[in-house]
Amino acid sequence: MGLTKLSDYYRPKKLTEAIRLLKENDGYFPIGGGTWLIPYGGPEVRGIVDLSEAGIREIRLEETLMYIGASTTLNDLLTAPETSSHPYGFIRETINSEGSTRLIDSVSTVGGKIALGRGDSSFLAGLTAIDATIILFGKMSEDIKLWDYLNNSELRKENHIISGIEISTPENLHSVIFESISYIRSSPPLISLALYLTLSGNLIDSVRIVFSSIEEKLVRLEEAETMLLGKELDDELIKKVSALAAKTIEPSYDPKGSAEYKKAMAGLLIERALTEINSNRGVS
Repeated sequence: MGLTKLSDYYRPKKLTEAIRLLKENDGYFPIGGGTWLIPYGGPEVRGIVDLSEAGIREIRLEETLMYIGASTTLNDLLTAPETSSHPYGFIRETINSEGSTRLIDSVSTVGGKIALGRGDSSFLAGLTAIDATIILFGKMSEDIKLWDYLNNSELRKENHIISGIEISTPENLHSVIFESISYIRSSPPLISLALYLTLSGNLIDSVRIVFSSIEEKLVRLEEAETMLLGKELDDELIKKVSALAAKTIEPSYDPKGSAEYKKAMAGLLIERALTEINSNRGVS
């Protein structure tokens, strides 16, 4: 296959120019680092709109709100002082777990990872768990939760540019936990879990449970979240949620790990994460 029909390449300085090119030309695709489109794109790609100089590569932290531009690379996030401590250190954990090389991390962008929307991305699982909001630039500026965007196939087909994401951390945020299981430390996880939880007193006020490397898309356990809401964590509740996770997920075929193994590991990761939270209650 390859980019046999590629004839045009643009590097606009403004998003308005980039979106104009995409809307006026069939077969034009935006890229951040190009780590997927360049090696895997086919003859449908006639033109590339490179967003690397469109002014959307930045990391900004203002009190409880972090903004990350879509052209920010994964390596930028790994080295930024803004991601060095709780709760944003969680972002570094998810990137490191993916097992990619520093060379790939130096060009792979936040916007590119979101656009691909792969179900084996620990990074996307983490952003989904922490309830990241995507800022879209296109027909009209629009914000949408990452989870909703990844599950809206019609919207993802429309002409727009992911210009950045925002992550808001509430004052009652108690835990953001990442757990994974790999054959070896440097390899991508066989299964990973990202869990976000806030408390009101001792009661769970909000929770998001997101798995990667289960199916082609990320898997969110909303039934387990409902089971936890408004409750106080204890050993019995943790066991119930763990059993529910193992029962409800339906892993796709993966030669690296059977469905039964992944179901068992899903329960184990949930139990491990909630037990850690329970033992650290009162510690933020």
